[in-house]
Amino acid sequence: DLESSLKEFTEEKKRGDRKYGVISILKSKIFGISIIIADFVGFTMLSNSFTFIDLLTISSLYGVFHSSCEKIADTLILYSKYRAVLRNVSEFYDLETEASATSLKPKLNRVRIDDLSFSYNRIDYTLKNFSYEFNIGENLIIKGPSGVGKSTLVKCLSAYNRDYDGNIYFDDKSLKGLNAGYIRKNVIYIGQEERLFTKTIRENVTLGEYDEKWFDRVSKMTKLDAIIDKKRDGARAMLLEGASNLSGGERARVVLARALYQNPRILIIDETLSNVGESDEDEILKNLLSLKNISIIYITHRKKEYLFDNIIEFRKDGRYEITRKRSHRN
Repeated sequence: DLESSLKEFTEEKKRGDRKYGVISILKSKIFGISIIIADFVGFTMLSNSFTFIDLLTISSLYGVFHSSCEKIADTLILYSKYRAVLRNVSEFYDLETEASATSLKPKLNRVRIDDLSFSYNRIDYTLKNFSYEFNIGENLIIKGPSGVGKSTLVKCLSAYNRDYDGNIYFDDKSLKGLNAGYIRKNVIYIGQEERLFTKTIRENVTLGEYDEKWFDRVSKMTKLDAIIDKKRDGARAMLLEGASNLSGGERARVVLARALYQNPRILIIDETLSNVGESDEDEILKNLLSLKNISIIYITHRKKEYLFDNIIEFRKDGRYEITRKRSHRN
């Protein structure tokens, strides 16, 4: 949940930075207008068009105008920069309420994506008019070249990208109307840049809530057990800062184990296993796809279509093709 909030804050900060640029331009325009007014005042003073009292009055009004405009621009900049911070602090204090609300809701069973579009700048659309639906338990691989909307799609599905057009429904309820706790409980997204903490392997996976049987099962499915067996302290082995005592493939398995340990209904894996050997990747995927009450959504540039029930392939022209081999309901 902490990483989810940090990622969301990063995305919001990027949007804030874009707004900052627009407001900075506005501020420069205000300054330009002020220069024009000052030049006009100077010209009229030289041409004796105004009395000395008139010039004092205009000068005072100009000072008030310039100061007020600058304060408004500065306030807008601060608002754009810190709105994300305030929202995430608010969400932090609401976690307990969200958790209790989550416990009252039934588990997610079906997802429907209806005419989904997303643009980072509201001009060029990374994703356009995408529709798809699936039951929990069905798995999916998403293919396509870079920049065609694969990651954008799954970040909308996991509520990292919220400012989208169209609708996403969880059991016929709009995703935008669901609280963050319920979404986090049901959907987990992991990419290539997930953070690991300077704690033990076990603590990094369980995040403080340890269930021995489930931990052992998750370790086997993700092949984390092979890493644990090599460590003198086993699962209690400490990770150094940045997990520098693990290889890229080993870090990926810890990240995957942590996500699976949370037991979500949808697990989105976005190029996370790109540093894992292909034979290990195949074995891990087969283990994950054997689970009955979870949907695996997998993004990769490797050829793994043969393992998955359903395939979505995005093209550079913005179109996409859906191939359904089979589907089932739980």
